[in-house]
Amino acid sequence: MPTPFLFILAFAVTISGSVITSASAKPGNAADLYRQVMRLVDAFTEAEEELLYEVAYGLTPDTLTNEHIEFARKNDATFKLLADADAVEHCDFAMDNVKWMDDDKAWLEVGTGVRRVARLASLRSLYHLKEGRPQQAIDELIHAGNLGRRLGHTDISIHALVGVSIDALIYDQFAAMAPSLTKEDRLYMQQALKARPRATTFARMVRREHKGTIGWFREEYPKNIIHHTYKLIDGFEKLRSFMEAIIDDDSWEFDAREFHRMAAAAKYVPATYERWLDECDQWFTRAETVADLTFLDFEAKWSEAVKPVHKDNPFHGAILKLLVSPMQGMRRTLFRNRSTYAMLVAGLQYLDQGESVLKLHKEPETQKAFTLKKTATGFQLTRPLLDEDDFNSPLHFGWEPPDDADTSP
Repeated sequence: MPTPFLFILAFAVTISGSVITSASAKPGNAADLYRQVMRLVDAFTEAEEELLYEVAYGLTPDTLTNEHIEFARKNDATFKLLADADAVEHCDFAMDNVKWMDDDKAWLEVGTGVRRVARLASLRSLYHLKEGRPQQAIDELIHAGNLGRRLGHTDISIHALVGVSIDALIYDQFAAMAPSLTKEDRLYMQQALKARPRATTFARMVRREHKGTIGWFREEYPKNIIHHTYKLIDGFEKLRSFMEAIIDDDSWEFDAREFHRMAAAAKYVPATYERWLDECDQWFTRAETVADLTFLDFEAKWSEAVKPVHKDNPFHGAILKLLVSPMQGMRRTLFRNRSTYAMLVAGLQYLDQGESVLKLHKEPETQKAFTLKKTATGFQLTRPLLDEDDFNSPLHFGWEPPDDADTSP
């Protein structure tokens, strides 16, 4: 079934390729194992949830409590399942897109369940480091990250947005632990990162979603207009809240009246609705022409490339609000994720080869240098800002103290 419009517009990273070779791949469906993982983490108590969230507030291997250690140990079965899933090449979640929109539990599963797995991997990485097992810590973070990326195989793009947020979590944890590792372990980390499933390009995502968007609105939306309209409105509101909470993006504009106008046109003025669909079709075709550009070239040419052709079309406002801004934001999110990975690799090599090696590492799309700053507990790398709307989150290497900690000498 083609992808619903709402989820196509989500900031997304989809997956191409696999870390599993055909010779070593195990039979079966990795999604079945991942579903078992989700059931296990869904059963966490409120107290266990609190232990997970403490990872984000300055927890280190030396500050683990007995409670943290006991909780980490009791989840061995979860990571055995994740490791087994990574050994299975085939991964099909087989989710019905429209039914998924009706299932609030699915939002819980994706919005919190996968992040529970990532935070659990972060907690267990501290436990493994404390016990002298750095490579097991690396492996489990990779397994958790691969769940996020492989979930992006589904046609529901919000799943892939979760994958981006999971990448951010594991990159932060890798950077925090890197200075305490040996050179051999840091090399192991780099090799493990290279072997992950690759994130797709923005161009590939646009091409894939082009067909899904137009197909769903032509074939499915008119069949149950009122139901789909209210589910889209409800879903878009949830998506906006989700994005603000997960990736700190509050730039989306949302006006429910646009959906009502589309519903009215589809039901009462089919010719006008078809014209709007033709406009969307042309919009995607033009978007594909600029999707492969570097970020700065893309920003300069995107708005012009996707202007509505028929300005007298009563729904050209819906095109601008529901297509242009979200897709532009998605491109920016993919850029930031790629840039953070480049900073992680640069920092790992800096630890082993010294400051001179940073000259060889550039931000991948602007080709500008990262900025190095020494800190009380390590160092941080920062990428150059793109424009006045950009924001930066430095990548900190070393165990960073919580915001309220006393860092005075």
